Amino acid sequence: MARLRVPDSDSSTRSGRSATPANATAASDAASGTPATPSKRGAASKSPARRSRSPSRSRSRSPSRSRSRSPSRKSTKTVAAATTTAAAAASPAKSSRSTRAKQLVDKNGEAITTTYEWGGPIGAGFLIPFVPFVAAALPVLCSQDYCLEWKTILTPAVLWAQLCEQFGKQELSDWVSLKAFAVYVAWFLFQVALYLYIPTRKALGVPLKDGKRLEYPLNGLAALVVSVVVALSLQVNFPVLEFLYENFKQLLAASVIFSTLLSIYLFVSAEIKGTGFALGGNSKNPIYDFWIGRELNPRIGSLDLKYFCELRPGLSLWMLLNIAFVYHQHSLQGGFTAQSVTLILVSLFHAYYIIDALLNEESILTTMDITSDGFGFMLAFGDLVWVPFTFVSSSRYLALYPNTLHPIHIAIVLAFKFTGLYLFRGANSQKDTFRRDPTHPSVSHLKTLTTSTGRKLLISGFWGMARHINYFGDWLMAAAWCLPAGFVHVVPYFYLMYFIPLLLHRERRDDEHCLHKYGKDWIKYRDIVKSRIIPGVY
Repeated sequence: MARLRVPDSDSSTRSGRSATPANATAASDAASGTPATPSKRGAASKSPARRSRSPSRSRSRSPSRSRSRSPSRKSTKTVAAATTTAAAAASPAKSSRSTRAKQLVDKNGEAITTTYEWGGPIGAGFLIPFVPFVAAALPVLCSQDYCLEWKTILTPAVLWAQLCEQFGKQELSDWVSLKAFAVYVAWFLFQVALYLYIPTRKALGVPLKDGKRLEYPLNGLAALVVSVVVALSLQVNFPVLEFLYENFKQLLAASVIFSTLLSIYLFVSAEIKGTGFALGGNSKNPIYDFWIGRELNPRIGSLDLKYFCELRPGLSLWMLLNIAFVYHQHSLQGGFTAQSVTLILVSLFHAYYIIDALLNEESILTTMDITSDGFGFMLAFGDLVWVPFTFVSSSRYLALYPNTLHPIHIAIVLAFKFTGLYLFRGANSQKDTFRRDPTHPSVSHLKTLTTSTGRKLLISGFWGMARHINYFGDWLMAAAWCLPAGFVHVVPYFYLMYFIPLLLHRERRDDEHCLHKYGKDWIKYRDIVKSRIIPGVY
C-alpha cells in the first residue's frame, strides 16, 4: 500500500510508500513535460491510487480536492447542495473552479473532506486490523517447520486444515516480548538521534498553504551507514544479528504496537491543534481520519515525524534484517556456499533499492506522501511495519530454505532486474529531464501532445511505448526479487502478488483521474499511446 506502500519518489522509491519496487503519477503528469514550479508542486494531489512507493505520482491536484480560499459557510452550503458529479465530469476546468468556490470548512477554517478513498470509513475500519494480520500471517505461513506450497492452494480442504494447524500453534510468547519491544523503541529513538544530530545540508519542502517552506535534513544515507556500523560493532559483545533473526515475530509485533501507539498520538495531537490538516484527513469520521491521517506536517520541535518515518527506521531495519539472514545462513552452513549466492543476490537487490532511495532522499519532498497525505495509521504502519517485515519475504524464505541457482537461472533473474531497471529509471529520468528543461538534447526531439491547459504530454520515447511503462519496469524488478526462491512455496512471492494488482488498480484510477482532468485531450492521448502498461499487450 506503499507503500501500504513502498518507498515513493520519482527517482528512488516505488508505493506503495513505497515504497516502493517499493510509492503514481497520473499518467498525464508522468508523461508531462511542463516544468513544475514550486507553487504547483505545493498543490500536489491525492493521487487516485495511493500506495506503493511508486516512481511517479501525480503532482497536480484533482479538481475535487483543490485547495482554495474558503467562502462563507452560508454560501458554501447553498451551492454545495447543487453540485453534481455529472456537472463535474462535463467540464474538468470549470468543475475545478466551481469546487474551489464551494469547499466546506470547519470552525477553524480547515477544509472538510467530502470524498473518501479506501472504501471510506467502512474500508478503513476493515483495513486497520486486516493489514497487521496480513503482515503477521507471513511468518506463520512460512517458518522453519512449515511453508505453504502452491499445490496446497488447489486443495481447499487440505489448505484449511494446514492453516488451522499453523495458526493454532501460535502462543502469546511467540509474539509478545518486552525485550523485543524495548529494543524496537531504542532502535527508533536511535534513528531519531541520528536524524537530529548528524551534520548535513537541509532542503526546503514545497510551499504550504500559508506560503512557508519547512526544512528537512538530508542525512538518511549517513544514518543508514552509522546504523549498520553500530549494529555490526555491537555484534562483538551482543548477538545483534542472531537476535534479529530469532525474534523476527516479536519485533514485528513490537513494530505493530509502536506504530499503533504513534498513530493514536498523531490523531489526538491533530485533534487538539485543530489546524494544519491534510485535505483528505478532515472528514470528521474518526475511523477514517485515524487511518488516512489528519495532520499534514506533524512535528516535535525540528523532528518532522512523517518525513522521518518515510525512509529512516523502516529501511534501515530492512537492511539489517537481510544482513541477519545472510549471517544466519553463513553460520548454519559453516561458510559461504553455492546456496549463499542466491540469498546474497536477493539481499543485494534489496540493498540497491534502499541505498538508491536514500541517495535520492530529497526527491520525496515533492511526492504525495509529503505534500498531500496526512500522517496516520496507513503511513505509520506502512513505513514501520509493512516495508521492513513484508519486503523481506523472499530473503527470509531463502534463509529458511536455501536454494541453489543454476548459472542460467541467475542470468534470467539478472535479465529481469536490469531490464526492469532500464525501463523504470529510463522512463522516470526522461520525464524529469523534460520537466526541468524541455530543450535538453536528450529530450528535445521527443513528440508531445499539448492539452488545452497548456500541459505537454510525451507521446514518444519511453512514454510513447505505454502510458505507465515505468510500472512494467517495476513488475520486472519485483519478479527478480522473487524468482530466486523457486516455484514450490507461496510466501516468497507475496511482494509480487500484492504489487501486480496494486499497480493495475492504480493505473485504472489514474486513467479516470486524467480523463476528468484533461477531458477530450486525454481521449486523444489514449488513441496515440494505446498500451496501458505492457507495450502491445496491456
